[in-house]
Amino acid sequence: MGESFFSSAWREKIKGLKKYFSRVTGSFVATSAWTAVQYVGHRVCETLKYEWPSGGNPFEPPTVYPFNLVMALSLALAPLLLTWWSA
Repeated sequence: MGESFFSSAWREKIKGLKKYFSRVTGSFVATSAWTAVQYVGHRVCETLKYEWPSGGNPFEPPTVYPFNLVMALSLALAPLLLTWWSA
């Protein structure tokens, strides 16, 4: 997502560190947006006392959000790390 956005914004093919910067930025923005949706949904369900038929809130609790961001950023940097290690 970030790579496509920055490529069209800069009107050039992205190479080198710009490529990884765009991947990390896109990953962070997309995960942050999804985290915001999860947070709002979790709070709305708590306010309305909504639960799954089997029990529990259908949205992730706020304690999970930092792990989501770390996982997204590490997956965005994985190609860079693999390139460095294989060289």
